[in-house]
Amino acid sequence: MRFVPFLFLRYGLALPVARAINLAMPDPATTSPAPADTYPPEGASPAVRALTIFLAGMALLLALDLAGGPTGRIGQDRAVQSALSAGGEALQSVAEGEGSDGLADDTPDDETGERVERARSAAFFLEQANLAWRRGDPRTTQQIEREQGSAALLAFLGKLWTLGWLLLPVGVIGARFSCPMMDGRHPQWALIFGASSLGVSAGLIGLALGVHGLGVSAPFVVAPLVTAIVVLNAWLLGKFARLDRAATLLRLAPILVILAAALLLAREALLRLAMLG
Repeated sequence: MRFVPFLFLRYGLALPVARAINLAMPDPATTSPAPADTYPPEGASPAVRALTIFLAGMALLLALDLAGGPTGRIGQDRAVQSALSAGGEALQSVAEGEGSDGLADDTPDDETGERVERARSAAFFLEQANLAWRRGDPRTTQQIEREQGSAALLAFLGKLWTLGWLLLPVGVIGARFSCPMMDGRHPQWALIFGASSLGVSAGLIGLALGVHGLGVSAPFVVAPLVTAIVVLNAWLLGKFARLDRAATLLRLAPILVILAAALLLAREALLRLAMLG
């Protein structure tokens, strides 16, 4: 029995004391790694990715332009119709006394009169050739003109690889001008928006050109293409500019107006350089 107090003191008091010491001493510092979200994101920056998309879209349109238009019967029919239409418009402008720049011709009267007479004669025979070519075509004149206008728009959009380098800074400036300053945006959000928009739009244009090359009528290709480009720009602007739906549509309108004006100026430049038929 003499060992009972000793055991009590040894085990009965030692355990509470040890527990108190353990509670008073802090745990050693852990060396576990920080959460994954605290590390900086790996890979290319958003601006570099957007520029990569832009370059890929321009390269796609360049490849399609170098590959040429559709071949076979579809290509022949469209080439003949385009040549007849372009020749008729050129002869009509000469017959009306306009110069090569669309203004009144300032050549001497004798030369002008002879040139106009030759243009009227050629226009008459070209009209006969046009009627002979269209013989048996069930389409009306309005349908043919609508087809030619849509095909011309597709051909112009196919030259976007030459215009993208101009439209990119114009789109960036337009986005900066249209959207006010706001916190939470990427410092280069306008560049990311412009490059992504042009790159993905070039991909959509390439898809439309491929569908048109398979024989689908141009008006049925242009309508969904324009709609898809507008919806794409609205979605990208709302994403990178952090705008709600109503503000996105309001801010997108001036950007599209600026880009449309730039496209018209670029079209005139391409016509001057004979890069667009």
